[in-house]
Amino acid sequence: KQGGYCSPDEYKEYQMLLLIQLFDSEIGYKIGSIKVPCPTVADDMLLTASSMSDLQSLLWICEQYANRERYIIHPEKSVITPFFLGKCLNDLVLDNQPWVINDNKVTVSETFTHLGIQRSSKNLTSSIQPCVEARLSTSRLTIHALMGVGLTMSFILPPTVSLKIYNLYVLPRLTYGLLSINLRSIDIKTLEIQHRRFLYSILHLPSQSSVAGLHILTGILPLEAILDIQRLCYLHHLITSKGTLQEIVIRQWAMKDSKSHSWV
Repeated sequence: KQGGYCSPDEYKEYQMLLLIQLFDSEIGYKIGSIKVPCPTVADDMLLTASSMSDLQSLLWICEQYANRERYIIHPEKSVITPFFLGKCLNDLVLDNQPWVINDNKVTVSETFTHLGIQRSSKNLTSSIQPCVEARLSTSRLTIHALMGVGLTMSFILPPTVSLKIYNLYVLPRLTYGLLSINLRSIDIKTLEIQHRRFLYSILHLPSQSSVAGLHILTGILPLEAILDIQRLCYLHHLITSKGTLQEIVIRQWAMKDSKSHSWV
């Protein structure tokens, strides 16, 4: 069921035969010698391939499995984003949309969303900016939605309760997905300003108040420190998990030099 605690594991169990078939097909993208044709979380699957024909072969495998199990892959809810094709070939692919599922063309786009994180095929900066803007917008909308219950009004909710709500509900929406991205200093600064603005409004302090005093009074860390803790926890999860994730981290750690922009 939607939102069920066991639903992600049950869905992967239901799709396990498809995942095994995709993995054993020897088609799809590889990081070194590590096969990563279909990264999957719950019902969100990402097919990766290093050529146009390989990607279509992966789509055919998914199509055959869906037809056998009698469920429908909606082509409009799926999107393909080409990387590193060059401008001329990229424009040609965007115009022709050469990939199909059940004789329906699959939309080709320069951006796509996977696990709630928006990615772009253009460059590193254009991939980061939409993610940061989406987090800022989502956090503002969350704050506005909670104003109805008195989040920033001291005569309705005491500041301690408002800070608890902010820490448990708003802050995760502000930082979601950012732990997996190499943020620029300007992005961190923008997020930090938003974070402080929310805390100032909850305590009804002027924006010129001491930043150190703000964090002491609220007991909430600066946003950069929060992201650092999340990254360390994420790295611990990747290192201790057995299988493909651990292999990728170890390979990237061994292969990348000190000037690399790799997340690892």
